[in-house]
Amino acid sequence: MGIPRLSPTTKYSSVPSEVSGSDHDGRRLAAFLQAGMDGVKHSLDPGEPNLGNMYEMPVATMRERGIEVVPQTLPEALAALEADPVVQSALGPDLYQEFLNVKRLEWTRYHNQITPWELDRYLTLF
Repeated sequence: MGIPRLSPTTKYSSVPSEVSGSDHDGRRLAAFLQAGMDGVKHSLDPGEPNLGNMYEMPVATMRERGIEVVPQTLPEALAALEADPVVQSALGPDLYQEFLNVKRLEWTRYHNQITPWELDRYLTLF
């Protein structure tokens, strides 16, 4: 999806973005759009576009350019959500709290599992 430019002085005509996944629904799209509208409302500068292959860019280069990465684990993502009043507002207090509860339980259950990789790796190691 491309978001049309809002200013004729902007060099780029759209901002490429993606909202995908098995849990794609209206609430997630609403949060996505509300975050974009908050950026417009507060005149946030998105910076220059990152046109290269981000998977091939060295971490040092990313740091030099001020490029941040998305959360790498579910707990990091939940911490980012807890720090984001815009997305919380888009979800509403009930859905927001239930989402946190469900995802925390999911993380706990995930870590209570012994995976085949762990068995193969550690069972015969000691």
